[in-house]
Amino acid sequence: MKKILCLILAMLMLATALVSCNPAAEPEDTTADTTASDTTAADTTTAADTTTKQPDDVRVPTGEPADIKVMTFNLQSAYRTETRVENVFTLLSEYPMDVYGFQECSTWISDLTERLKGYVIASGTKIPGSDGDDAIYYNKSTLMHIKSGFFTLMKEGMKVGEDKCKHTRYFTYAVFEHLETGKQFMVLNTHLDNSTTAVRLKQAETMFNRIENDLAEYKDLPMILMGDMNADYQSGYPHNGGYYHPTEETFNYLNNGTYFKWAKEFDGVEYIYENTPNFRWYPGEPYTLINNAFKTDYLNDGSAEDVAGSMDKRIIDFIFVSPNGSITPKTYEVLYRNFAKKENAWRYASDHMPVICEMTIN
Repeated sequence: MKKILCLILAMLMLATALVSCNPAAEPEDTTADTTASDTTAADTTTAADTTTKQPDDVRVPTGEPADIKVMTFNLQSAYRTETRVENVFTLLSEYPMDVYGFQECSTWISDLTERLKGYVIASGTKIPGSDGDDAIYYNKSTLMHIKSGFFTLMKEGMKVGEDKCKHTRYFTYAVFEHLETGKQFMVLNTHLDNSTTAVRLKQAETMFNRIENDLAEYKDLPMILMGDMNADYQSGYPHNGGYYHPTEETFNYLNNGTYFKWAKEFDGVEYIYENTPNFRWYPGEPYTLINNAFKTDYLNDGSAEDVAGSMDKRIIDFIFVSPNGSITPKTYEVLYRNFAKKENAWRYASDHMPVICEMTIN
């Protein structure tokens, strides 16, 4: 009997040993499975990153200077006809930029987002329901968006002394990195009020204070300021009626060389304004505001424009850049575009001319 019990015990021990040697009989190790799954996921992600970055697409910052083009363009939110829409997008398609700064574009946002292919509105620049929506769009194939936002300069009805602000005004900003070179820069876009010099000066001062304090982290970057300043630059030609627009103090304040200098005034800049209509009061002058002329077709013979009524032709749209050598403007252009329905006729896209600057970020 004792021998039988020993034999049974030995058989049980042998069976236990065999089971322990069989991997299929091991209990499931969920920790091991999870680890394996995580490893696989990590490998898959790496593979995906590799496949989306083909050798030709890999951009390694070179540290070299970056050449960019920017445009400021007041689109005129009112009188938005189908003809104007087509004119604007024809113009934009023929003049691709790295950065567009638009003013009065609240009624244009959906069209811009849909039709401006390859461009993205910088985050935080859309001000819902605002007449003064000053949007910044950037070319996503050349620039990377880092940060953006907007500040209120003055609200409608606020006073500076006895002068009242007509519209709530803002400025928007966006910080970008040039993908090919790694150069970073900041763009500011604004539309100052069309009331008085005192109001505009206060708004410009507020903008500089925001740069100095709220944007202190970025103020040492190369900076570009663009927009409709509603501040006259003395052109040397008289306005209708024979009097001159003086250079406004606001323009001088913006152009004071501390933060900004008018890109047109840099040494060596090529100033381009081709095919300007031969207006009587501003013969060949590259003004940027034409007021009501955009509503009508005009013969380009220097006469029809003269009878257009209150055509307030002025130079009030500008591009300024940092004056410290971090940016070198190369060309500065006031863009006239003939959208003729018939030969020798002008049809404007807006009551403002686009202004373009090609520059190097050093």
